[in-house]
Amino acid sequence: MQKIVMDTPEVADCVGVCQSKIRQWIREKRIPYIRLDGRIVFLTTEIIEWLKSKQVTPAGEKISDKLTDDVFKRLKKDN
Repeated sequence: MQKIVMDTPEVADCVGVCQSKIRQWIREKRIPYIRLDGRIVFLTTEIIEWLKSKQVTPAGEKISDKLTDDVFKRLKKDN
């Protein structure tokens, strides 16, 4: 079962940054969080959506299209 909420150390580990960076993002309101009885918690689903919103792909190109093109180029080279 997936956890509903995470604390700062868990989010830092999940995102791959230090806890101080998470605290900085909280102060700057750059990451979604909830203040619950004086504690800061993060909804797991919100963090996942937040991460997805940060994804960068080449303009006008789908990742699957790029992978398909790369595969075809490799096949042509081998023949």
